[in-house]
Amino acid sequence: MDFLRAEAESLLDDLPPRANADRYEVIHIKSSRAGHAPTILEDKVLNSVELQAFLEPPPAASDGISTKLVRIQYRSDLGIKSTAPMLREIWRSFRLDPYMIYMFHRNVPGYFQLPSTSSNETLLNFYINSQAYWMLWSYESATLSTNALLISRISPGGRATYPFVHARIQRYSNLAGHPLFLAVATAIERTTYIDKFLREQHRRIGRTEQHTGFSHFYIDTPQHHTENAEETLARLSDQSRSASSVLVGLADMMQHLQLSTSVVDAFLSYSLTGNMQGIDSIVRQDAAIKSIGSVLRPQVKERFGYVNYVKDRAQNQLTVLFNLLARGDAQANIDLAKAAMHDSTSMKTIAIMTMGFLPATFVAALFAVPSLQWDQPTVIGSRFWVYWAITIPTTILVFIIWFSLMHSSKLLTIVKETSKRNMGKKGRREKRKLMMPSIHHYLGDTQNVWEQFNCSICKDFSVSEIWEGTERDATTTLHRKVSNEDLLGWLDRTDGENHEIEANVKRKCVFRIVWVLRDTKRCVNDIDSCLLEKLRAAFSHQLAQKYLQTQYAGIGSTTNKTTGEEAYFLCNHPKLAVSWSQKAEAGTISVICIADRLKLNILQDLVERRFIQELSHSKLTPALICAILSSKEIDIEAGEVKKLIREVEVRTGYHQWAGRSEGPARGDLVSLSARMGGCGSRIESNTRKLGVVLEFGHFIHARLEEEQSVKNKDELLSINHIIERRTAMQTIDLKYIQFRIQTQKNALFNLIAANDSATAQKIAEESHRIALATKSDAQSMKLLALIATLFLPGTFVSGLFSTPLFERESNSTSKNSDIKIWKPGLFLYIAISCSLLLLTFLTWGLWLLRQRLRHEADRKMATEHLHQSVGTTETENLARKRDSLSR
Repeated sequence: MDFLRAEAESLLDDLPPRANADRYEVIHIKSSRAGHAPTILEDKVLNSVELQAFLEPPPAASDGISTKLVRIQYRSDLGIKSTAPMLREIWRSFRLDPYMIYMFHRNVPGYFQLPSTSSNETLLNFYINSQAYWMLWSYESATLSTNALLISRISPGGRATYPFVHARIQRYSNLAGHPLFLAVATAIERTTYIDKFLREQHRRIGRTEQHTGFSHFYIDTPQHHTENAEETLARLSDQSRSASSVLVGLADMMQHLQLSTSVVDAFLSYSLTGNMQGIDSIVRQDAAIKSIGSVLRPQVKERFGYVNYVKDRAQNQLTVLFNLLARGDAQANIDLAKAAMHDSTSMKTIAIMTMGFLPATFVAALFAVPSLQWDQPTVIGSRFWVYWAITIPTTILVFIIWFSLMHSSKLLTIVKETSKRNMGKKGRREKRKLMMPSIHHYLGDTQNVWEQFNCSICKDFSVSEIWEGTERDATTTLHRKVSNEDLLGWLDRTDGENHEIEANVKRKCVFRIVWVLRDTKRCVNDIDSCLLEKLRAAFSHQLAQKYLQTQYAGIGSTTNKTTGEEAYFLCNHPKLAVSWSQKAEAGTISVICIADRLKLNILQDLVERRFIQELSHSKLTPALICAILSSKEIDIEAGEVKKLIREVEVRTGYHQWAGRSEGPARGDLVSLSARMGGCGSRIESNTRKLGVVLEFGHFIHARLEEEQSVKNKDELLSINHIIERRTAMQTIDLKYIQFRIQTQKNALFNLIAANDSATAQKIAEESHRIALATKSDAQSMKLLALIATLFLPGTFVSGLFSTPLFERESNSTSKNSDIKIWKPGLFLYIAISCSLLLLTFLTWGLWLLRQRLRHEADRKMATEHLHQSVGTTETENLARKRDSLSR
């Protein structure tokens, strides 16, 4: 643990301080051990010089109880509001555990009590990250003094949490002598915040339910409807955004509830140690804190159910709002269809009226052509055939053009299918020939779940060695290249003088690792295959490497029955495969690590760290290194995904954080939805990796428990315990991130649906405008058709009278002579016209009957297909539906 603290302390240089910060808010609580004197709480704002004096420890002979707290502001875009020297001075004076620098730097959520340092068993360190602020404090049980650093997160326009924390510290200042005093103030402040937040979300969902009416609370309440479609759409979109932001807030509350649960459990399980058991005031405070914990515990537990209750109501309202948006779109289409049907009925009436006069008009026009000579013995002239020779082909051509335009897509489909069938059996045979090798390749590859990568022709490889000297600080790490020619000499040299490090100094190689770059893009392992086999044989890793390739992730060991040598392995497909062993006679641990470039860089950096050098004797160190690597990768991945989520949250607006420094994500909503899907996959991959880290930790713990005489056993157990605690909090964090991703995916889906509805609304409005224009045109057409109808009888009569079937002049000069008005051919005209009229109406009626019978047959066929599809797949049912629709 001391090595981890030394490594974490270097991260102070990575924290971005502000050089112009010179104002610090502090709290100082003073009371007596006996508890007779009143508790005094002082609030001050100090400059740097005054703060130096404030940080001085109280006199050793003091009988009082002292609690000091320094508050520093933090913004993610500006950094910590403190100078770097002052921040280091606070950390040193308050004796805060340096490892908490790493926890703050990585934004580790939750509550932790860190183990005591080896030099001071009476100093306790505590860490709380509530996402709104970090509370870091140390407690000296010998002097009952508490020194705390409160780093409050400041968001532009966000909620200021420090006044509420200050109020709780002031309210419970009589508990200031207890180690968990600040944990009590934090738990009560967070619980109060959770209650207030949940009440607000409950009210927001209630307003949404009142707006939609889809709730048993408002089932009998009359709903307000507006005729303005745009206003309705805007209100539904606002309500959808509100419900989605409630879901985001509830996911945040789950994390706060997990923190509160951890802190309250700490209240109830904490036991006083050392001299604290003999101080009456501390014992009374401990009893009071346990009483507070017994009250808060059921309250926090009940809040989990309440969060799920509000979450279910919010999810239900999101579904309702989506359905309401879809229903508005459907209603617009129905209105459009009704308007089109009304216009179609009007046009059909006019068409029927025109149809009644059409045959008679055609016959009248036909009889009026000059080719029919009614005053001659032969009525049909010699050139009457010209009329039919032009009319019949023109009519056929018109129908062909009309049919082609109406069925162009179906004709194109027929042409494409015909061209595919003409490919012949030869092409299908060739495809079957190509399929056979792929099946054989598949059966061969399933015996090895790891992809078979090619090996390069590189004749050397990179190694890292840890050489231990006789002096305390003589252990060092050496990186170098080893060629194929130097392989045997390198394998044999494990002790003696190493001139590459320092001449005339005896050293021993206790740890060596071979680095093999695994390039997943080029599918190449950057080492010669023969060289890799030699290394496996020299280290006795053949069985371990072979078994390693049969699983995607895991850790274990194999034993060579011939030699009795034990080899270890671990893997996490597809970018990490490690095997190692320890020679009994030399004691050197030999490792082969196959990994991608990012992992190799992190592992090579870890091998240089002091705490790894001190643990290099243990054969479990490779597993510990890989566990640290995976844990660090999870933090890095989670940080990158959180940044993407925050950008998307700023873009969608579906969150409840008032101040965000990130800019909105760029791209269209569909690409953002795909990006969130990718983030979800990354988090699922990290969840899987988290399980692998847990398995690594269980393996290390079980092996250490089995072996009694292990050097640095306590140190290994301590580091493994820290990794397990971090893994537990990472599990909570990944669940929270996954919920935020799902919320943003739902939000993007709703926004896409809202945009589609808005587009559909615009289309409907445009269609309505077109329908109005069409209606205006239809009215014009109706007017023209009415005028034509008015003139149609006259045209018909004039056309009839223009035929040579009527006598226009009388040849008789006598007043008493008979006047012939029509000629005998008139009866022929009437007979032909009436027959054509009846034939036209009969054809129209038969066509309507055929259409009705065809629809009835299609309906029966669809019913038969529905009954026949029982037991088939949904894909086949969908194909049948598409076929029936295409017909």
